[in-house]
Amino acid sequence: DESSATLRFQFGSKSDFSFTPSDHVSIGEALDLFDFDSASRVTGTKFYYLRNAAALLEIALINWTLTECFKRGFTPMTTPDLARESVVAGCGF
Repeated sequence: DESSATLRFQFGSKSDFSFTPSDHVSIGEALDLFDFDSASRVTGTKFYYLRNAAALLEIALINWTLTECFKRGFTPMTTPDLARESVVAGCGF
């Protein structure tokens, strides 16, 4: 609910469309970029899977970011998905 929100700054003028603009969720669903139903069965509500071009875009952004980090001396590393019980407990699980 944005009824109590206060506009602090506006850059440029508000766009005036000759159509009713769609929100990002509607556009993504129409382009088959999101899968809320499958994700909610696995993780609960308010989660999503990226699909098709959205998944490829995320992978491309990760790849670009890692490439930039490599240029600055970052050493990539993957870790096992297993941990000692004391480590897991220390993380609050």
